[in-house]
Amino acid sequence: MNVVSVVVEPITTYQLKLYYQNYLESGTVTVTSENSSFPKYRLYDRAQGLLFKGASIPSIFDIDVDLGTSGPYPMIDNLILGKNHNLYGQTVVLYASEDGVDYAQIDTWVVLDGINRRSFTGLNRRYWRLRINDPIDAPEIGELFLTKVLAFERNPNWDYGYGRVKKVNRLESEAGYSQKTKSADMRKRRRYHLTKMDSGQRIEIETFEDVTESIKNFYIEDLQGNLFFAELPEPLPDFIAEKMGRWALDFVVQEVVD
Repeated sequence: MNVVSVVVEPITTYQLKLYYQNYLESGTVTVTSENSSFPKYRLYDRAQGLLFKGASIPSIFDIDVDLGTSGPYPMIDNLILGKNHNLYGQTVVLYASEDGVDYAQIDTWVVLDGINRRSFTGLNRRYWRLRINDPIDAPEIGELFLTKVLAFERNPNWDYGYGRVKKVNRLESEAGYSQKTKSADMRKRRRYHLTKMDSGQRIEIETFEDVTESIKNFYIEDLQGNLFFAELPEPLPDFIAEKMGRWALDFVVQEVVD
């Protein structure tokens, strides 16, 4: 008798998550030093290919954020260092403070290559500081997100889309011959069908759309645990009303390479 071995792939346990707020945008950012040709606003311009660069190599390099004199201050539970940086192997520390004098250490780690995401217990503090200890070179950073995760209350239905897209320009002559030119790297593309969302989740997604204005880039963690910089290739469609006061939505995101 022939025995057929069947390999059963494990069901994913990852949760779909968005990181779209960047509270550097709403605060006052100061840095230890700044190269005027690579200004500090590039830390939060949502264009990871445009770098902020420091102008010195001190023993301690600080990036400070003051969220203003009037609260309430937002709950923050994640920091994302974008993939374009020169901090690999260096030790960084995240601090927070209520008064700008006494700072408590929230997290410390040795920076890895590529995107670094650090998750911690949520805090609502006015002052935040990212400290680079003993930088090897003047720091260079493409994007720095001080953010709060939006975790979907339930994962999308099966039959979701998982693929890649290539930017191809096609020019066709009058005789019908076509010329194709690839103008960008492959980018991740995800298409999700969200269903049975309650009104609270719908409002959170509406807030996401308001903050990004359907044009600002953000970070997403997909159902396979891949974290990448992304955009909405087209504005979100209408929510679809379901039974029992629930809502559905088709949600498409596409990777931003640089």
